[in-house]
Amino acid sequence: MKRSFYILQLIILFFIGVWVLYPQSPANDGETSDFFTYGVGVYISAAGSDYYEGTRERPFRTFKKALDYIKISGKKIIFVDSGTYYIDSTLIVKRDLEILGSTYWKQDVTPQTEVVIESWAPYGKGNSLFSVENAELTIKGIIIKDLHKHFPYILTVTNGSLICDKVAIHYSFLDQSGAIHQKGGTLKMINSSVHAHGALKSRALICDNTDLQLLNTEISGPENSTEFTAISCTANSTVTSENLTLTPGKGRRLTGISLTNSMLKLSNSQIWSGESSQESVCLEAANSTVTLSRVRFECNYTPYKIKAVSALSSEVTVHHSSFLLKALSGVQAIYMNKGKIDMRNSYFHTAEALEYTYTINLEYVKGSCFNNIVEGGKSSDSVNIVLSDAPTRWFNNTIIGGTGNNITIGVLIRGTEYPVMINNIITRKKPARGIALYLTSYEETSFYLLANNLSGWEIFLKYANVPKNKNYTAITTVIRTIEELNHYDLVPFGGTVDINISEEYDNTFQMSESPYYRLKLSSRCIDAGLDVNTQQFKGPNSDYEGNPRPNLKGNEPFYDIGAFEFN
Repeated sequence: MKRSFYILQLIILFFIGVWVLYPQSPANDGETSDFFTYGVGVYISAAGSDYYEGTRERPFRTFKKALDYIKISGKKIIFVDSGTYYIDSTLIVKRDLEILGSTYWKQDVTPQTEVVIESWAPYGKGNSLFSVENAELTIKGIIIKDLHKHFPYILTVTNGSLICDKVAIHYSFLDQSGAIHQKGGTLKMINSSVHAHGALKSRALICDNTDLQLLNTEISGPENSTEFTAISCTANSTVTSENLTLTPGKGRRLTGISLTNSMLKLSNSQIWSGESSQESVCLEAANSTVTLSRVRFECNYTPYKIKAVSALSSEVTVHHSSFLLKALSGVQAIYMNKGKIDMRNSYFHTAEALEYTYTINLEYVKGSCFNNIVEGGKSSDSVNIVLSDAPTRWFNNTIIGGTGNNITIGVLIRGTEYPVMINNIITRKKPARGIALYLTSYEETSFYLLANNLSGWEIFLKYANVPKNKNYTAITTVIRTIEELNHYDLVPFGGTVDINISEEYDNTFQMSESPYYRLKLSSRCIDAGLDVNTQQFKGPNSDYEGNPRPNLKGNEPFYDIGAFEFN
């Protein structure tokens, strides 16, 4: 009898203990579903205590206590109340977890309410604030800071997934540090930002073999830095981004996006090169595939050596994008060495560059360039387009030469493989100066120059042929009139030059409205082009603004010359 009584007492005590440790949820107060939150989550508050139970009424004080509790309770959400929380050692996440700021679970909070996670580790206890291993961590509505250089990284992820929604990360970096370092898995950032503070080498997002997804995200660099990179992707990473804003900051050798053996799809985004930065590049790629759609590259005033896109052995697609470059010298909007390019309906402006401007520089590259506007500037030594052994197709582009006093070249073509150039406007403002087309060749090469408008140049074509095994003595030909150009047979490299025209800049364009370089009603470029939308050429069937090309006039359609089809 006594034994039964003792057993009954033990059972009663057990249930009392369960009731104390896991109290029942109170009535719903309208802020959230208590049944849901108490069933799967644990609470922490800056006013809480680690001696409490982790409930909404009696929350824990620290993330460490909450994670320890989650390990034994099986809960999956940490509800974080407004306030600042300090972390002094790496918090390891090995099971799927959500960390929700108060704006995601309390209805009475104001937009100014902040949840701040801040480092506090004078002795550097760990490699990061959070370490995710083979799990998925979701963070929403949190500000994370390490402005004391305590941790090399804010978050590290190994073979897991990280989702940041309305997360702002601020870090002051050490040498070879970053905000997020991820190996494998998926990194998704939505309506989030990363801000780097400091002056040493750093990469904000480091992704190896990672699926990186960025939506409405901003990444900014420090005011004074060396070798800062906003996004670095290697080892078969895939980057998909929309509405991304990158500002690498100020300093030397700054990079917006760096790709190696990876793939990038970027749309409706902006990449800025920092003001007064040197030897910087907005996007660099090696052995990668790059697709850019409606991306704006802007390089503010910089001393020298600035590139918007630099690609090695890569495939680059540029559609409906713009490149606005300002620098003292060494400006290149696109530089490619080996690979393939598809460039259409894009705008290039280097009007503020002063010297040594090579707006588009292609070496050993194949592909197509249709309906682009390439506008030179005041540079005393400028070349709009450099093609070195780049057998590319240039159809219906508008190329405006620079206004410098020294070397000014529209298109510089060199090597043994030449492009096909049809329906392009290659012109410059008065007075006539410079060279429209400068060709150098070392052996016989085919070159097609058909139905182009060349004007405003002192020399229309300069050809320097250096035959092999003949002591490299150059045979130079200079052509100064369009009539002579159309009758030139381009011996010895067997090309075709015909039906080109020469109409002055002021007679060609209507400059009263934007975008500039639409054709005047009286322009000779109207109906003067060739149909390049054929099986042989595979040219464009629309113009810079998407209007059909050619427009039907009379009984037969005719292409116009230049990026715009007259309407």
